[in-house]
Amino acid sequence: MDAPDGIHIHADLGDALGAATRLARPGVRAGHAAEAALVAVGTIWVLTGAVLLSAPPGERIGLVLGETWAWCPPSIAFLSVPAFAAAFWAMRGLAPTRPIAAGAYSGLLAGALGAVVYCLHCPEMAPPFLGTWYLLGMLVPAAAGAALGPALLRW
Repeated sequence: MDAPDGIHIHADLGDALGAATRLARPGVRAGHAAEAALVAVGTIWVLTGAVLLSAPPGERIGLVLGETWAWCPPSIAFLSVPAFAAAFWAMRGLAPTRPIAAGAYSGLLAGALGAVVYCLHCPEMAPPFLGTWYLLGMLVPAAAGAALGPALLRW
């Protein structure tokens, strides 16, 4: 089940980078970035459902929680801080006209990079774990980016 993890993180990283790059320029739309991100999330959730349905009922909660569920989202969010600062610095040097969206995708990019770094250490690779805790960890910097975008990305 290692391949779905790589696909999920790579898809989110590529989608976020593409959207952030496009949103950094005035008058350029984000394209299909939101749909692409939803496809990546939907894919991992479909795999999550398949794994949970095929697992014995007593093992399902273990597949979702694993052993590191409490540390995963905060670790991903913490590991995303350098990329978050770099993405906002780069975005501010450009000319985003939609600061909420630009901040959100910059945060998602940082969160995806944090997830890539975290997965090098994390022993949990089950799709239910990834689709829950990795996603939550990536959404923390995305939400922070959306909240901080209007204040930090105006020009």
